[in-house]
Amino acid sequence: MTGPEPFAQTFRLRHRDGRLTHGVVFPEGPAVVFDGPEVGLSVAVDLDTLLTNYHHAQLEWPTDETRT
Repeated sequence: MTGPEPFAQTFRLRHRDGRLTHGVVFPEGPAVVFDGPEVGLSVAVDLDTLLTNYHHAQLEWPTDETRT
C-alpha cells in the first residue's frame, strides 16, 4: 500500500475581465471548469489541455498566498 488516495483539487481561473470560473482537477487527471449557465461545463483529459481554452486566465489554487 502506497498511502491514502489523493483528493480532487479545486482551483479557479481569473479572467482578464475580472470574471472568475471555478474548477476541479481529479487525481486520475481529468479537469472540469464550470463556465456558468450560458456555457455549462468544460472538460478535458488533464489540466494543461483544459487551460489551452483559457490562455489569458490566471490559474489560482486555494493554497496561493496572493489569492483574494
